[in-house]
Amino acid sequence: MKYLLLQFLLLPTLALAEHGPASCEIAHRSVVSRTASGIAQVGNLELIQIRCSVGARPFPLKPGSFRNGLKADAAIYSLSADGARKPVPSEVNSSGGGLDGDTEWVDFYIHIPLDAAERDAEIRAYIANLEKSEADAHLQEYIRLLRKNPQALAPMISQNRAGRFEVDCRVLDGEAVIGVGTVDLEVLFKGRFSDAVARTK
Repeated sequence: MKYLLLQFLLLPTLALAEHGPASCEIAHRSVVSRTASGIAQVGNLELIQIRCSVGARPFPLKPGSFRNGLKADAAIYSLSADGARKPVPSEVNSSGGGLDGDTEWVDFYIHIPLDAAERDAEIRAYIANLEKSEADAHLQEYIRLLRKNPQALAPMISQNRAGRFEVDCRVLDGEAVIGVGTVDLEVLFKGRFSDAVARTK
């Protein structure tokens, strides 16, 4: 009975021991400013890049074996003024990584999409701005197709949602989580995706 109880008590410890901590930060190229407390601020129209670092994995000893690059995943939460966390949809795309001595890292981009109402408003504004532009025959046909199916633009709306967020990062070796870390950021409103049409006129 004591042995079974010891096994039960060790399970949470062993589960936590499956991965170590990861040191995660917003890449300098994405940071436009910082809050008084040092939290990174990024623009809502820019790419948001994060780098997570972990202890380097041992090299495979078996001849002919190889080691794949690290990957990353993340869950993103909006933070209210009182500190409450609410999960929001997000997209993660690994972009590279590297090794430096006993440290290994993975770089990735996150996208925090607008909610459906904001996205649809951007789509309408984008089409309206296209209609105001000096459209040639090809662009006029493109506008006609967009009027019929405006949601075809949804994947193109790269504008990030503004606000304060917490990003829970996971570093992956294949499917296995080998490191976890958290980074806070604030997305500042710097403009609208639909305004790009007006800037190119």
